Amino acid sequence: MKQLFLKIKKFRFNKKIAILAIVFLLIAGVIFTYSARGRKKGNAEPQYSSANVTRGDISLKISGSGTVEPISRYEIISLVRGEILSCDFEEGDFVNEGDILYRIDSTDMQNTIQKQHNNISKTQLTAKTNAENIENLTVRAPISGTLTDFRIKEGDTARADGVGTITNNETFIATVPFNANQLSQIKVGDNATIISALYMSTLNGTVTYKSNVSSVSSDGSALYNVEIELKNPGSLSSGISVGATIHTNGGDVKSAASGTIKSIDTTTVIPKVSGKVVKVYVRDNQYIKKGDPLFQIDDTEYRQAQQRTNLELQDLQLSLQSYIKELENYNIKAPISGVVISKEYKIGDTIGGSQNSSATLMTIANTSAMVFNLDVDELEISTVEVGQTAEITADALPGQVFSGAVTKIAKEGVSQNGVTTYKVELTISQPESLISGMNVNAEIIVKESKNTLLVPVSAVAGIRNGQGMVTVKSSVAAVRSSGERQQSAGQRSAATEEGERQFPRGGSADGEARQFPRGGSADGEARQFPREGSTGGEARQFPREGTGGNTSAGEQAASNNEYTMMRVSVGISNNDFIEIISGLEEGDEVFYTATSQSNQNAFGRSGMPMGGGMPMGGGNVRVQSTNRFR
Repeated sequence: MKQLFLKIKKFRFNKKIAILAIVFLLIAGVIFTYSARGRKKGNAEPQYSSANVTRGDISLKISGSGTVEPISRYEIISLVRGEILSCDFEEGDFVNEGDILYRIDSTDMQNTIQKQHNNISKTQLTAKTNAENIENLTVRAPISGTLTDFRIKEGDTARADGVGTITNNETFIATVPFNANQLSQIKVGDNATIISALYMSTLNGTVTYKSNVSSVSSDGSALYNVEIELKNPGSLSSGISVGATIHTNGGDVKSAASGTIKSIDTTTVIPKVSGKVVKVYVRDNQYIKKGDPLFQIDDTEYRQAQQRTNLELQDLQLSLQSYIKELENYNIKAPISGVVISKEYKIGDTIGGSQNSSATLMTIANTSAMVFNLDVDELEISTVEVGQTAEITADALPGQVFSGAVTKIAKEGVSQNGVTTYKVELTISQPESLISGMNVNAEIIVKESKNTLLVPVSAVAGIRNGQGMVTVKSSVAAVRSSGERQQSAGQRSAATEEGERQFPRGGSADGEARQFPRGGSADGEARQFPREGSTGGEARQFPREGTGGNTSAGEQAASNNEYTMMRVSVGISNNDFIEIISGLEEGDEVFYTATSQSNQNAFGRSGMPMGGGMPMGGGNVRVQSTNRFR
């Protein structure tokens, strides 16, 4: 039994060795097969392709996605409180800017405004009184005449009492009695002669009044007073006894008794305001004219009162303006033209309470244009400019393409996880069936060339500083190079004739002296060319023999005299095509290998030839740019 167990164990060990050997042989076979294929492939002749220079459009696009929203959107919030009296618009309705959306009960505010008007009127009356008081601080003569009983001096306190009398002695009234029979003959306007026994003179006058109330004389008869106005010749004074003869239609009538004369106008001077006297202008018994200043009262207190009143009046008027402005808020108007997309309050609701003081009544959106934002990487933001166009599509609207434009670029980026992005706003001026909230995709055309020359991107090798090499037939290269030399010679001749530039020996067309190393090139780099090769933009001749295992496809194609490589200027490029700015013409044929990788490392991810300029890729058909958003 023990021997049987040992045989089985040995058999299992040998089986493991056999399995490992088989696996080893399989791996060796695979390695040998791939090595043989690699050697065969390395020795195989490259497969060449050719393409003609065509004319078309090419562009560089930056793509991204976002969510569209209306170009403007307003939430209607009431600034006042009250009951809603009317609201005529519903969800989906179109409103014009200025349309009244809500009318709110404004009774309380109108009452407040009326009270404010009343307060302003009362304050204006106070201001008027203050102004009159300030005017009356200068006490003036109410009439012309002689000032008597005037004893005011500076420092006194003037009050609303009589401070003097002004008597007008230019005109007098003679009051003379007549009996009833005489009175019946006298009329107002009759001429009269006044006789003064004291001055032994007569004066002329006119009847101005006759009384119908009698008085009893000393002898018991009834007498009636008649007033006669007369001018003072300068010698009369009040209280003089006079007689009178009135010349009536029925004859002269002589007064029944003597009468007296008095001044027709005597006025007591009474200040309208009180205060300290700071200036006196006249003296007692001085003749003065009507309006002359008599004395001045201190104005400090009165002017301060007027200033306070004026300030109060200004406050009231400002408050009134605020109330009137607030009254406009009771008619809530549409701030823009747009569509009502939501409505939260209806007729009869009360707004402005503590719980809904900032509640949204309605939302209006201007859907005539749509906007959305893209986050553009910091490496691409320099290529984006305001005004650039964009093609926009929506997943919800297959087959529809909308036109947009860049309208705003953020001046400050946002960094996250070591990557900085910038907000770029795109506006769709004709959104048509786009609805707010839809997800859209955009391709911003950051650079493009129309009706330009194009070749496959694989046909251009060694791109640097906006120039590259293409393989063409030697006959084409000779024609293109000859044309360039003639054009260059003509330009140099014209420059020399005009005396604009002086070139030193070995100088360059830009006026700078440049030294090129042996075998050097026009771009200042030392390059080694095969025997019979040339530098610059001219066609190059390569020997027939191959150049080794590392020779590029273009150089291999040019290994005989039928083909050669020549320099061209390039512009925008993409994964498929590259723009030819100069060096080739439409219809020229270029040669390259279909599997050539000569340009794979020549471009950055923005479609720019490395080493110069900013030519960028796109396509005359819908192409995919290497640009992307993070």
